[in-house]
Amino acid sequence: QLLLARHFGMRFEETALFRPHKDAKPDRVTITRGTKGGASRFVLIRTREQIEALDAAKAVTNGDRGIIPASYPTFKSYADWVYSQLRAVGVGRASGTTCHDLRRTYAVQRMQQLMRAGHSREAAAHVVSRELGHHRTEVLQWYLKDAEPEAV
Repeated sequence: QLLLARHFGMRFEETALFRPHKDAKPDRVTITRGTKGGASRFVLIRTREQIEALDAAKAVTNGDRGIIPASYPTFKSYADWVYSQLRAVGVGRASGTTCHDLRRTYAVQRMQQLMRAGHSREAAAHVVSRELGHHRTEVLQWYLKDAEPEAV
């Protein structure tokens, strides 16, 4: 889940419900389950790290359940367990580090990649906003707030 968040910009619920055997194609992943507002989106597969994240997700899944093991009857019971495990190793709101930070890392690095490829900041923001599932580029500013100004 952490790799999916980091390399595809997915939210925690999206990663838990993601079905890599169904939702991944050779050139893109489609994110449909767990999205805010129910709007699906896609993210192109561009890097070796993305392929490795998908391979890891495929290794722990086998169908419609997504990454949630069968021993957890609901998303909530699974999420409670995962968050307790993360808190045990220092990841959580109390420490100021959350799973959402991985999504933020994706946004910052994707902006940098697009701008290095010649896209204007505005054009890059439109692409990254869409990949994150936001319709307004203003929302993206939260993800970029502490990034180096000249980099993004």
